[in-house]
Amino acid sequence: MITYILALLLMLPTPALPLAPPLALKTLLSSNTCHLMPCVYDGLSASLVARSHHHFNVTFQTGFGVASVAGYPDAGILQRAENNNAAFTVAEALANTALSHNRSPIPCIADGDTGHGSAMNIRRTIHQYGRAQMAGVMIEDQVSPKRCGHVDGKEVVAFEEAVRRIKIACDARDEYELLYNTPGPLILARTDARGVADGTLEDAIRRCQAFIDAGADLTFLEAPQTVAEMEEYCERVPGPKVSKLLRARGYLTVQDDNKICSLCQKGANSEPMVKHEDEPTPTPQSPSQASH
Repeated sequence: MITYILALLLMLPTPALPLAPPLALKTLLSSNTCHLMPCVYDGLSASLVARSHHHFNVTFQTGFGVASVAGYPDAGILQRAENNNAAFTVAEALANTALSHNRSPIPCIADGDTGHGSAMNIRRTIHQYGRAQMAGVMIEDQVSPKRCGHVDGKEVVAFEEAVRRIKIACDARDEYELLYNTPGPLILARTDARGVADGTLEDAIRRCQAFIDAGADLTFLEAPQTVAEMEEYCERVPGPKVSKLLRARGYLTVQDDNKICSLCQKGANSEPMVKHEDEPTPTPQSPSQASH
C-alpha cells in the first residue's frame, strides 16, 4: 500500500519553480524594452507595487526610502545591516503577494550605496543581498558617506578606485554562485561623476564604459541634465541602463518619460534600458515653513 501511494504521488504534476531572482532579472533585460521600476522600501510598499494593476515587472529597494522610514536623510547614515534587514522584508512581501496571485515574484534591485567600506565589506554587501533574494545590487562611486544623487555637495572617488569597487562587486557576484550554487545578484554600477562640482558628461561616460569592461551587468549614469545627454550615454555605453526620472529639481523629469523610453528602441547595440522612477518629491513648503 505504501509503495502504491508513493507511486501516485510521483505521478502528480510538479509545479514550475520560479526563476532565481538574478535569472528573472536577466531574462527581463533580454526583452529589449523599457521597464518602469518603481521604488519600494518596506513590506507595505513592496506589496502595493507587486499587486498594482500596472503589473510592474521589476522594482528597486531605494536607500532614500529605507532611510526616510527610519527618520533619516539619504546621507549614508544607515548601516548595511539595516538596509539588508529591509531587503529581507521587501523580498518576503514580494514573494507573499506573488503567491497570493499565483505568479512569480518580481525581481528587486537593492541599493548597496558605496559597498559600505573595504573590499571585504563590498563582498559581504553583495553576498548578504543575495541571501536576501535580491536580483541585483547597485554600487556607486561616491565618497563615503554618500549623499542623495540629486543634491549638491557630492564627491566621487578617483576613476581607478571607482572601477576597483565595481570589479570587487562583480567578483563577489561570481563567487556567490560558486558558494551557493545559484546565480549571484547582478551588479548595477552607478556613477555620480556628472553631478559633482565641475563634473562632465565625458567623465561619467568614461566611467560607465569602464564599469562594463569590469563586468557590470547594468550601468546608471546619475543626473544627466538633458535628454540629449541621455541619448549620448545610450549611444556610447553598451548594455542595459537605468534612468532616474524625478518630479522636480530639474534634470530629467517624468515629463521626459516618452522621450527616454524611445531611446530604448534605438539605444546602443539595441540593448534594453530599465527606467527607475525616483520617490515622489514632497510638496514645496511656503517660505515660512521652509527649513534652513
